[in-house]
Amino acid sequence: MSDSDLLKELDSERRAERLKSLIRRHSIAAAVMLIVVLAIFGGWRFWKWQQYLATEKASIAYLQTMQMAAPQAGGDISSDVRQKAIQQYKEISEHSPESIRTLAHLQEAGLAVDKGDIKTASQIWESIQSDSRADPIYRSLASLLWVQSHLDQGDPAQLRSRLAVLNAENNPWHALVQEAEALLDIRVGKNIEARKIFAQLVQDNKAPSGVKRRANFMLQAIAENKADQ
Repeated sequence: MSDSDLLKELDSERRAERLKSLIRRHSIAAAVMLIVVLAIFGGWRFWKWQQYLATEKASIAYLQTMQMAAPQAGGDISSDVRQKAIQQYKEISEHSPESIRTLAHLQEAGLAVDKGDIKTASQIWESIQSDSRADPIYRSLASLLWVQSHLDQGDPAQLRSRLAVLNAENNPWHALVQEAEALLDIRVGKNIEARKIFAQLVQDNKAPSGVKRRANFMLQAIAENKADQ
């Protein structure tokens, strides 16, 4: 074998070794990348499973508390049961995913209203309304409940401002918002405007039956009050 042939063979072997080394490095890098991807995917699946378990656990606790706090036929719940339910809703809201947490807050506020604690209920509604993580439907409901609880004594201008934000056709609470607006009109002596809103509610096929029934009653009350004057 000539020197040139030997050099060619050695050069070929070196190229082959470099190629095998390159392949090994890329193979190791690909294996590491695959392990990372699998670890991320496994972590994501584990996180989703943990979220599912947390939601299921919170839902069960929420439903159990609702059942415990449900008034018996023809009666009300005792103060001890109410206080226990409030405490359980607080615990649920502190250790639950967002959807269950907001519902627990709303139930807690409702029980506070039942015992006459409007201040605490209002604080809860305000916290829900300002929570950007909460569902917009629940946020608008919390704002509406705040308005309803302050219709008798709240500042009319502030109440009007809150109602204006909620008074949209696509708002699921639209009929209740209009009802609150009409009641505020009556409070400030705008009976003509109130009567117009109540008349619209009576004719509104989308309005809940309870709202339509109350609107019809208020129309009769306004008419009787006008006749007596």
